[in-house]
Amino acid sequence: MRNVGRDSRCRQTDRRVCFTDSTRRVDTVVFDKTGTLTRGKPIVVKVTAPNNNSEFLLSLAGSLESRSEHPIARAFSQFSDETASVTDFLNHPGQGITGTVNGVEMRVGKKTLFEEVPTSLEESDVSGTQIFLGRGPVAEAGVFVTDEIRPTSAAAISSLRDLELEVVLLSGDSCEVAEKVARAIHINNVIAEVLPEEKRDHIAAMQANGQCVAMVGDGINDTPALAIADLGIAMQSGTDAARNTADLTIMTNDPRAVADGIALSRKTLRVIKVNLMWAFSYNAVALPLAIIGSLAPTQAAIAMALSSFLVVTNSLRLRSFRSLSTN
Repeated sequence: MRNVGRDSRCRQTDRRVCFTDSTRRVDTVVFDKTGTLTRGKPIVVKVTAPNNNSEFLLSLAGSLESRSEHPIARAFSQFSDETASVTDFLNHPGQGITGTVNGVEMRVGKKTLFEEVPTSLEESDVSGTQIFLGRGPVAEAGVFVTDEIRPTSAAAISSLRDLELEVVLLSGDSCEVAEKVARAIHINNVIAEVLPEEKRDHIAAMQANGQCVAMVGDGINDTPALAIADLGIAMQSGTDAARNTADLTIMTNDPRAVADGIALSRKTLRVIKVNLMWAFSYNAVALPLAIIGSLAPTQAAIAMALSSFLVVTNSLRLRSFRSLSTN
């Protein structure tokens, strides 16, 4: 019960009974980027449309993105037309979305979603993620979207390193953008430009290498990796699919809560072991004495009360746990 109370104060909920044991074994923590280490509030910073129809294309894209749960969709919310009719919406995991807006076929996503992307639209800008827009198989506009890094992300990575855990950034974004974020928050191991199924495969490869992996994500693209990880962790702002797949949901968007949960669970396990050791030691001594009559009933009752008092007192040490995410 004491751990449940501390878990609540650390803003975490878990559905798997073996959560404490899982965190004890974890040696690698893998983070998604968008919405996990970044704020999940992307904005459009640059639009390239050779045919000068950017407003029209952005309006169509905004209306289509209103059906998407991906964090990138929030960057287009300001362009959405609430009266637009959206049909045939389809999500292509790791690539983008397609659908029909007011009778016009529309595609919004990565280069791989299109059959042709004019070279005039392709630019190299590590300040943001490039998204292409098009009415059909040919891209007509390029949009750069950027998302601010959470101010607590660097502290979260530092805390995990203090726990002697390996940290990996696993992202579907471009190598340039992922590496820029990783450098800012001091993550050395970066795996970028991966599809959802490839995220799952990378987690499986780590496990095959003997690593015990915790995966932290928030989007529908993270669900395959969350499902296969030894410990799946979803953010509060995550999609329903991510939260339902994960073993643990942190009830905050602060990534420091990941380190809090692992540290608290490890401390809880240490307290449990001490309590069990004391209980077994007490019974190993008291029972033989009671059997041979050397321990009077009154003395046995006092000893039992003292044992319970020591166990409760030891458990209260968990109250001294200091959560980074609530400071």
